[in-house]
Amino acid sequence: MRADNPSAVYRAYRRQAVYALFRLFDDALPADAVLQPEGLEDLAIYDADGALMEIVQVKDRASNLTASSFKSSFYKRIADHCSPESTTIVTIASFGPIGPELRHAKSGLDSARRRTLETISKTGVTDSQASAILDHVTLSQVKEADLINRIKSVLAHVSSAISPTKAFEFLMWWILTSSEVQHKIDRKMAIKKLTEIGKFLAERAAYHDEWYQSLIPLEDDASNRDTSRLAKEFYRGGRVRFDHVTANLDVRRDKMLNQIHASFSEAKVVVIHSASGQGKTTLAYRYLNDFAPSDFRFEALRSDDLRHARSMAIALTAHSSALTVPSIVFVDVSPGDLNWIELVKGLASKDGIRVLVTVREEDWRRSNVRATDFHYEEIILEFDKSEAAQMYAGLGHRTTSGRHLDFEDAWSQFGGRKTLIEFIYFVTQEETLSDRVRGQIAALLDSSRRGECSPVEIDLLRAIAVVSAYEARLDIAKLVTIYDLPEPMRTINLFEDEYLARVTEDGQYVEGFHAIRSEIMCEELCDTVVNTWCDVVARCLPALVEDDLERFLLCTFSRRQSVVPHVLNALLDFQPRSWTGMCGILRALMWQGLTYYVAANQELIDEARRKVSVGWWFWLDWDLAQANRQAGPDSLESLMKLDEGRAEIARSLQERQSDKNAVFVPLTSWLSICTQAPCYPRIAKEWLAMSEVLFWIGHLKIATPVANWFPKEGFTAAVNALQIHLVGNFVRGVRECYPGWYEEWLADHRLEISDRIRREASIVRLDENSEAIVGHFIIELDPNASALHRDQADETGERPAIHHLTLERIQLLNCLFPGKQRYGAVGYGHRMSLMPSEYDEGDMPGVLADEFHPYWIPRFNAIALGLVELQSRPASWREFLARFQEARKNLLECFADLRKSITSILKKKQKLNSNPLSRPQHWKRCIAKFDDGFPLPRSAVDEWGFVGESLAKSIEKQELALRYTVVS
Repeated sequence: MRADNPSAVYRAYRRQAVYALFRLFDDALPADAVLQPEGLEDLAIYDADGALMEIVQVKDRASNLTASSFKSSFYKRIADHCSPESTTIVTIASFGPIGPELRHAKSGLDSARRRTLETISKTGVTDSQASAILDHVTLSQVKEADLINRIKSVLAHVSSAISPTKAFEFLMWWILTSSEVQHKIDRKMAIKKLTEIGKFLAERAAYHDEWYQSLIPLEDDASNRDTSRLAKEFYRGGRVRFDHVTANLDVRRDKMLNQIHASFSEAKVVVIHSASGQGKTTLAYRYLNDFAPSDFRFEALRSDDLRHARSMAIALTAHSSALTVPSIVFVDVSPGDLNWIELVKGLASKDGIRVLVTVREEDWRRSNVRATDFHYEEIILEFDKSEAAQMYAGLGHRTTSGRHLDFEDAWSQFGGRKTLIEFIYFVTQEETLSDRVRGQIAALLDSSRRGECSPVEIDLLRAIAVVSAYEARLDIAKLVTIYDLPEPMRTINLFEDEYLARVTEDGQYVEGFHAIRSEIMCEELCDTVVNTWCDVVARCLPALVEDDLERFLLCTFSRRQSVVPHVLNALLDFQPRSWTGMCGILRALMWQGLTYYVAANQELIDEARRKVSVGWWFWLDWDLAQANRQAGPDSLESLMKLDEGRAEIARSLQERQSDKNAVFVPLTSWLSICTQAPCYPRIAKEWLAMSEVLFWIGHLKIATPVANWFPKEGFTAAVNALQIHLVGNFVRGVRECYPGWYEEWLADHRLEISDRIRREASIVRLDENSEAIVGHFIIELDPNASALHRDQADETGERPAIHHLTLERIQLLNCLFPGKQRYGAVGYGHRMSLMPSEYDEGDMPGVLADEFHPYWIPRFNAIALGLVELQSRPASWREFLARFQEARKNLLECFADLRKSITSILKKKQKLNSNPLSRPQHWKRCIAKFDDGFPLPRSAVDEWGFVGESLAKSIEKQELALRYTVVS
């Protein structure tokens, strides 16, 4: 569709489609007539032999239609079709009134005809052509409602598999899609399309478990709509649902809708990301409501694991692949969920499916979406004063009368923290959201004091607030064992009625309505003496959903440094029941240990920065993940060869660096006291989490009972179930902890593993001896098909490098077959040139085993570097701009100084010595600023140092570009 305003222009586009559909089933046309929307004019009609029968121009004007309503090009285009010998009918179909002047001219009134011919002649056609046009053209005034009723009456007879109303909606979208590509259609094709759609709906109903559990059709059910209840939910800051948008409770954000629509013309995946409370979900629902057919728009709920994500993708694509009606899938990413990437990858490669994603800013930065995953356009939502003004005007009568004089008054009273959700609450209610929540909490506390409300109910709400402030959830079944309530669900339902908590769709978990509300609740329910935040966490920790543990702990460690010791103590008494929970705690404790280590060595890092600026890490032993164990970094040896003096400086810095093992003290302390084994892993996510835990135990040689909990009997089944691109890391993690056991297992399964990698990695031959193993593999004509991680076709047009395909095989061999000195891969089928080449990136017959590091080591070292760099980033965009402007100013002053010095030297006819500058110290300071670079502010990355690959590359490019921008 066109990337235009989705109101007037879209209405005209829709009416063109209505008229085309009406003519498709018009009895006045032969049954075998062929229509081409957006062919010649708005509609071209051909007979069965391909001869042009009629062309139609559709007009949609509120004012009278006159001869001047058409552009000059229109008259020039139809002139030949209106000649006396032409048999082509030229029709003007008007959805608005036809002016009396034009009607009288057509009826033969001389004065009207003369004036109309004068108007047409001015467009560049001859007088004779103007007369022929006026005589030949047929005027037809139509009404949209009449056409729709006539279409539905026909459809009631030709389609029994689907209701006339739904048949009309589907065919409308089919017509719209056909218009975009000027596709020719006929009546038989339309009836066939209806049959396919009827079959689709029947199959969707049959597969009820998948369709209505994880894939929800977004339907507008006006029959059961309680508008007053929906309005109360929406304006009081409740969780947004599609019903709120279909009830038109939101304010249209036309600028953003246009941007989404335009983005879909560039990519099939559009990602909307912003901070919490900025209206991402509402905007997405509005787009789906206005721009997608009702039975071909779906919401994909959170997937359980990678396998479930792929299953959801298959369920969608299997049904829509046979249909040309465009489907759109909405993915509202839950906090901490990374499986959505797999789902989108599976959908992005399929024709006829578009994906709209909304994701919180922190989760987007951690998502690590690569360019080869899928091609996407991104939209960033930022709530500012202009957006607020639009919201205020759009809310109209819903604003609290008398409370604000106008928008400026409302905006000035609104306060400091300006989010869209809080602003809407502020202007539609008699109080701010903060005041409302505080009032509710005060009433509950008073009720508890009077004995009308159980103190345990307040404790339960306190736990919900603390956990959901960081967008985590609590397991209801576990929660009721901790908080002894006579009717716990009744209590939770009462909290739901007050918009303080809500039960998730599956009924298993309870969470806050919104993180912003939960933060306010925390402030009111927790104190520093009696009901401390730490005590609440320690009590409810066993009920926290273990998928959310990593996120909750990372947010705690990052945002509440003062409580970290208490939380670490609480973890010593906590035993997770899943490997995912164990892995989440492991990652959080490693990050916290990293913060301790950085703080302990901060003065040393600062000293290294002063000496070498951005290359400080090269002078320290910053291999904190211990890729080289305790041997130290290779950089020192390299530096010795280049400059012994600098190498001595680096050595002195490293000697003062504290023991790297201190990074893992929190993790080691926790693992050493674990006594309860997690449940048996059943899904891929659990097996992979287990592998990561075992890797670090083996790599760091941690003495822990966890090392005895590996379910060896399930290892073979897990290897066979995992996709080939996941098998390598999974095996690598397990064999780090059990090298001897893995070698025994490999001896028994080498043949089947070899057969599998030959089959799935296109390796036709394995050359193996005691020192090396080399795989010879076939590269497809489309390199995407040769990627081991190939759940999608690359939409970007950027084909994976042959070098990448070769390394994938080498890394897989290195993970599966340990003990070799060298690993290699040789690709065939990619060299199409007749000219010989000295270098073949598909030929890497021998890479030393020491060059490979398990995936988790470079990732952790990158986090360690990112965490330090985070501290040196500007605190805000304002500070970043100030640094940028200061550097530019200093540089211009230095250039002015240089010009002045050169001019002085030339005038005196002196030789240009090594230092002609009048202010060399000023130059040194300027150079130092450039050496420090121009790091983007902290808001450009996340708070933990986790930067996704795509974001990292984007930031690197931007920061590099800034260096050149300063001097341009």
